[in-house]
Amino acid sequence: MIAQAISKPKEKIVLKVLIVNDDRLLGAAIASLLNKESDMELLGVTPTSTPELIATTRKLRPNIIILDNLHPASKHIPQLLTAAADISDLCVIVVNADQNLLTVFSVHQHLVEQWTDLVNVIRAEPARPQIDNRP
Repeated sequence: MIAQAISKPKEKIVLKVLIVNDDRLLGAAIASLLNKESDMELLGVTPTSTPELIATTRKLRPNIIILDNLHPASKHIPQLLTAAADISDLCVIVVNADQNLLTVFSVHQHLVEQWTDLVNVIRAEPARPQIDNRP
């Protein structure tokens, strides 16, 4: 008799996305787009200040924060990333709808024992994509 392996269904990785937007139309458009993605869970909270966003981030632990560039918290990205440093995969995407730009910030911490480690960190970072400036 040949034993058959029973395969367990793989757990689906779900990205938790927090949308922080001052423009309700843009926020609704982003939510509508992301609701179509089966691997994303939208967190329906829109903090109004940087301290509130930090508290919400610590509580809900999103993988991704999509932040309107006009929101006050967009000027405090380093503070947000430092406060949420225990969320190792946190990524903040700042949306500038007027210029059709997305700026991505993430936390990567590296232990540096010697100065040559800096060179290794620089080489390990992904290549910067070229910006297409076509009109």
